Amino acid sequence: MKKILVGLVASALIAGVSASADTNYKILNGMHLNAEYASMNLGGKNVTGYEYGFGYDYFTTNYMLGFNYNLMSNSEYAYSDLNFGSFQFDAGYRILDTLTAYGIVSYDVETNLPMDGVGFGVGIKYQILPYVAINTKYKTTSMKDSNSNSFKYNTINIGLEFNFRTGDGKNRW
Repeated sequence: MKKILVGLVASALIAGVSASADTNYKILNGMHLNAEYASMNLGGKNVTGYEYGFGYDYFTTNYMLGFNYNLMSNSEYAYSDLNFGSFQFDAGYRILDTLTAYGIVSYDVETNLPMDGVGFGVGIKYQILPYVAINTKYKTTSMKDSNSNSFKYNTINIGLEFNFRTGDGKNRW
C-alpha cells in the first residue's frame, strides 16, 4: 500500500515539476492525483491512515465542479481489514484565483463487510503552484449493510493534489 502511494506521489511530483517550467500560471482544469493524510473516527475510536485517488475538476469563471475516486487505507491494526472506496462529487465557488471552497456528496463503499452509504462534507483547495494544490476536507458518512446494520464515520483530510492540465489561461497572480 505504501509503495503504491509513494509511486503515485513520485510520478505526480515529476510531472508537476517538469510542467512547472511553464511560467504562465493558469486556472487548472483537468485530471489530478491526490494523496492525503486522513484521520477517521470509527465508532468512537480515532484511526489514522492515507487516502489517495484521482479525479477531474472543471472551473468556470467562479464555479468548480469535480468528480473524484478515492481509496483509503488505515494504519490501525484492529481495522486493517477495512477497505474504503469513495465516488465523490464536488461543487464549489472560487473565492480567489488560487482558493476554492466546495461541498462534497459521495457514495462510499466498504468491500469486506460489505457496506455502502452516502457521505456529505466540505473542503477548501489552495493552489500553491501551477500544478500543485493543498486541500483539506471534512466528511461524515453513514453506511449500512444488507442486514440493516449501520456504521457511521467522520474523516478529516489534508493533502496534496497534483494537476496535469491547465485550463482557461487566466493568470493566478
